[in-house]
Amino acid sequence: MEDTSKVSDVGSSESLPITVDSNTNTIDTQDSKKRKAMQPRSDVWNHFDKFEVNGVGKARCRYCKQAYVANSSKNGTTGLKNHLLRCKEYPLNIAKDNSQTKINFQSCQNDEGSIWKFDQKVVRRALIEMIVIDELPFSFVENEGFMKFMRKTQPLFRLPSRRTITRNC
Repeated sequence: MEDTSKVSDVGSSESLPITVDSNTNTIDTQDSKKRKAMQPRSDVWNHFDKFEVNGVGKARCRYCKQAYVANSSKNGTTGLKNHLLRCKEYPLNIAKDNSQTKINFQSCQNDEGSIWKFDQKVVRRALIEMIVIDELPFSFVENEGFMKFMRKTQPLFRLPSRRTITRNC
């Protein structure tokens, strides 16, 4: 059921027609300005598809198909960005090889450099061997100087705790 009537602006002599739709409770005026749909500001929307479930805005990851609440005016987009950092299917997160190839510049018999791969297990075994041979306390791995030394010499090495060293010995 539609009701059409005329309303005049305050201080104006002309009246504008308005339409009231009783089913949807909306008012449309002839003079209403149509807003242009805004493009999403966050780049995160390049990786998610928007949809609604029971009137709640949601977004689905294009890579792993995980759904998240996504009303950017209420929830923001930080949760979606955090998901991208951890998404195992996101192309930039797919690790080709966890070990990094390094060039060793020490001279060999033929005076050429050799290539080697970092191996966490090999370095850990060498650390345990050093602790046992030199009779160092297991807490040696938690000394600030040793930790700083290891960060400089081999930043890829994840230092084990003294408890892990104890279990491995």
